Amino acid sequence: MTLYFNDDNSRSSFPMYFGCQTKFGDAASTPLKLIKLHVEQQVNAKFPLIHQVATTMTFKNDYSRVLEGALEFTLPEKATICGFGLDVDGVIVDGVVVEKEKARITFEKEVRKGVDPGLVEMVQGNIFRTRVYPIQAGGIRIVRVIYQDQSKFGNDHFIFNIPIYFNTTLDNLDISLICAHPSNHSQPQFLSNIKFQQPFINSNGKYCSELHLVNVKPLEGEQSLMYMLRNLAQEQLICSVEVDSVDLNQAYFALCYMPPFQQFNTMIDNNEKAMSICILWDASLSRANVENRNHEINILKNILNIWQSNGIHVSITVIVFRDVLEEPNIFQLHDKDYWSKLNQFLTGLSYDGATNIFQLATISTIIPNITHYFLFSDCLSTIGNNDPTQLNQLTTKPIWIFNANAVHEPTNFSLINYLTNASGGSYISRDKIIGQYSVNHIVQWIDKPQARYISTDIITNANVHDIYPSHSIVLVPNTERFVLVGKMSSTASAKIAINFSISNQMHRKELIIDRADSTSENYGLLRRLYAKQMLVELTAFPEKNKKRILDIGMKYSIVNDFTSILVLETLQQHIEHNICPHPSRTTLYNDYMKYQQNKNQQETTKTQAKLTTVLNLWQARCACSTHTIILQNWDPKTPYMEKIKSSSNLQTAYEIYLNERQSYSKSPSFYFDVASYFFSQAKSVITKSSFIDKFNQQHLTSIFGIQLFSKKNDSNSNASSSSVNKYQILGLRILTNVLELELESPQLLRTVAYKLVELGLLNLAENVLRHIVNLRSDEPQSYRDLALLLQEPNIQNKNIAEIFDLFKKLVFGEWDERFTEIEVTTLHEFNWFLFQFHQQQQISNSLDNRLIRHLSVDLRIVMVWDTNDTDVDLHVIEPTGEECYYSHKNTAIGGMISRDFTRGYGPEEYLVRKAVKGTYKVRAKYFANHQQSLTGATTIMVHIYKYYGQSNQQKEIVTLRLDSNKEMIDVCKVEFDDDVKRTSQNVTTHGQNSNMTVHENITCDGCDMSPIRGDRYKCLFCPDIDFCQSCHSASRANNDPNHLDNHPLLCIKDSKEYIESLYIHNRSKIIHTNIQCNSCFMQPIIGIRYQCICGINLCEKCEFMGLHDKSHYRTKIATPV
Repeated sequence: MTLYFNDDNSRSSFPMYFGCQTKFGDAASTPLKLIKLHVEQQVNAKFPLIHQVATTMTFKNDYSRVLEGALEFTLPEKATICGFGLDVDGVIVDGVVVEKEKARITFEKEVRKGVDPGLVEMVQGNIFRTRVYPIQAGGIRIVRVIYQDQSKFGNDHFIFNIPIYFNTTLDNLDISLICAHPSNHSQPQFLSNIKFQQPFINSNGKYCSELHLVNVKPLEGEQSLMYMLRNLAQEQLICSVEVDSVDLNQAYFALCYMPPFQQFNTMIDNNEKAMSICILWDASLSRANVENRNHEINILKNILNIWQSNGIHVSITVIVFRDVLEEPNIFQLHDKDYWSKLNQFLTGLSYDGATNIFQLATISTIIPNITHYFLFSDCLSTIGNNDPTQLNQLTTKPIWIFNANAVHEPTNFSLINYLTNASGGSYISRDKIIGQYSVNHIVQWIDKPQARYISTDIITNANVHDIYPSHSIVLVPNTERFVLVGKMSSTASAKIAINFSISNQMHRKELIIDRADSTSENYGLLRRLYAKQMLVELTAFPEKNKKRILDIGMKYSIVNDFTSILVLETLQQHIEHNICPHPSRTTLYNDYMKYQQNKNQQETTKTQAKLTTVLNLWQARCACSTHTIILQNWDPKTPYMEKIKSSSNLQTAYEIYLNERQSYSKSPSFYFDVASYFFSQAKSVITKSSFIDKFNQQHLTSIFGIQLFSKKNDSNSNASSSSVNKYQILGLRILTNVLELELESPQLLRTVAYKLVELGLLNLAENVLRHIVNLRSDEPQSYRDLALLLQEPNIQNKNIAEIFDLFKKLVFGEWDERFTEIEVTTLHEFNWFLFQFHQQQQISNSLDNRLIRHLSVDLRIVMVWDTNDTDVDLHVIEPTGEECYYSHKNTAIGGMISRDFTRGYGPEEYLVRKAVKGTYKVRAKYFANHQQSLTGATTIMVHIYKYYGQSNQQKEIVTLRLDSNKEMIDVCKVEFDDDVKRTSQNVTTHGQNSNMTVHENITCDGCDMSPIRGDRYKCLFCPDIDFCQSCHSASRANNDPNHLDNHPLLCIKDSKEYIESLYIHNRSKIIHTNIQCNSCFMQPIIGIRYQCICGINLCEKCEFMGLHDKSHYRTKIATPV
């Protein structure tokens, strides 16, 4: 498994835990077996702040099928991936840095071809993922990951921690530790008690430790090698300079220094005898590790006890947050039993739901007069907006972030750094919470003004520039050395001064940076350390700084938010994807460069070919009431649901869910099913419309606006409403757990988004769908899902131009061939959008007129699903008994189904223009799974439309899941059973007597009167559009979705005399041979032709509709030339 869950369901991740791509556990699975592990570490003792670790892993696939492997792992806060290799023909080859989205698209495209790509990418925070394909049945693959890390500081030495995590017996374990340029007193010494260590031996001026073991069993607990290197006195400054390998006249410098905090350690009394602490407690699923939470509760208790003993009055407000904020709870430090109550409250919490940390933005306005914020969280947000600037109001007071996660557990250090530096607070990590760091030091740290780096002065220039940190930052006293990096001339030394503020007193440190030593062995570490320090500042606002972050990753060959490392096998692959091979692959690199020099730079445009393809598909389609939609009740019939359904009330149901979660904690289907049950219970109490309205209101105020904390009310009149509200809140909490199972997973994001759309939680669904667009910009379904959502009536601040651009990208974008013909489904929806909004804004001017035609239909059913490379089929059984599906696409009554999408997502679409009376049964079949990995259930979302594109359109949305191949489920039934009754009502409604003229076989397109009685109004341009006298008088003709309001209507008194009527002129014999209308492209033009002074020709219809500049002079030509 890529993400490991502890017994208490908290999320953890182990670096050396490699598995098939089963990121969640709907399907039973076993991780691929790690059989060999080789770890090599290098450090330069002259500048031991940074070191490099290369981990080479050999895996075996014991399955009987070819698989893609996925290794998800965490790195320490300061670590950076700088190398990735994969075995090709028995030799490990180096990957190259590629823009992240391009690397993923390339990887997945090559996987579908069945060839050998490899990829390593950043997921979120300190979580990384490497993907490898193929791993043959019974075969092995070798992966090498190289990363650069910073050592820990301890008094007069540096400490190196190298993880050696594995959970299966290894055939071979090889460890190599190399310490170059040691001084006489700097022999490395092991600190850990782990058995995988061998004493260091001085060899050729280097200290080396090598270990080679066979048949090695894993150890319990944290498995890592730890050793220290004595180097200097505590306050001594060390500095190193490295010549830039690209520009030899330039060098990178780095220095680390521990300011003399002890000299300024005079305790400043806390003059404020009253404090107001707001504790923000993350109770999401990923925080369920009991041991970690107990450590955090213990440090909180100790801090409060010290304040209590010092006589400080502290008011404590505790706000629990998950996917939504909860009601605040107030505690007073002077109360005798305050800790008993607070401890009971914190230990009794249920850790459940996703994490929305950005909803904390409004707390400062709700809870006034706060002096300090204590945030207990890993700061990894899995739902909601993801913009740190939203929290600016919160940073007006110091934010102290407590996180007892182990070093290998996921943490969002970028957001932590931003919040603490912006607010003047700091980060209390696990080593400070449970280590030797005294709680008294933490209290002093909180009570005193924060130590800060202020600035750097350049005394002797030597072209010193681009210094980082570039702004003031908070320092952690006595725990971490201050690190400064920058660029300078490689041929001169420089003198600088660093300014600090410690306990509101200035401290200035002057130093000389020697000129670069070209013989030093830094392995390029200073260059990458410089890049890492730049990224520390930029990654707090990744979207704002995307270009710079991307440029840094590409230039310095490191993995970040927008770059990955990709391994391709052949020259053809590199040429096809325009990716230059790594220079270490000399022959391949030279062949690629030769090809680039010789290839023809002129590439043929595909725009016209694309237009022709879409036009042909669209023309084929164009050629082609109380009413009931009965949704099938979803009953997964699983053991856990049987237990939950047996509960008598909400609290019992929730407790059963929590108990069952221990067995199904890694299953998205479990959360999906249980959440659906809770939502269904809410629907059973109130009507659907009020359910959506009330739930939207509650949800919007808690996530996107000011949290309206409800007051407890035990009145009987509010009992039903309160119960419904709790079902809704718990349903959403349970559903969002799916997002905690794996970060940045498009499948899980789609699963949640589709359910949110069904529930009408559109604003929250919009955030999720926008995130999917960022993750899967190569998949047209990402844009379609967002475009359809944005035009929903309930979406606030509708951006018509954005929707138009999304649809246009869908229709004219270049997509993988497995998505062929998604354009025609999208164009149908695009035209409905254009018809709805064409009068509001002139948005269709840039679209080819041949593609503009609104097609309304009586019944339209569209199915999409959340998994890639899977085949789900839509089946519709019509009232006649005829079944329409992929191998029987057209039916006798005019039903048709779209192309069969066999490689994932859909959409598959059924439509019939004129529905016949009876019942339409909608079904879905999980036909096949083509993924090169082991996956679980597939979630489908089905849109059911009656009278699509018409004023009386009805729509229902349902989400269901399919567990296994060949499974067939019923989705819904659609009834058309009132046509006769509706017709008779129309006759009576319009009050037209039997003496009026009857237009036999003519139906009104406004009210469906059949036949029309009285005056008949026929459109001159549309081939089959008629209105009765009442619809014409009531302006229904102008509002009918089948008809453009600027089309002229011809009044027909008697249809029998229609052909000879004075109101109509037959111009079908006027044919302008070889002349094309430059607006609608009719050729030849039939009827009157209008020739403009600018040289274009228009047919009569386009002239009437005013599709050309009206100020131009025209010639009317009624006789063919």
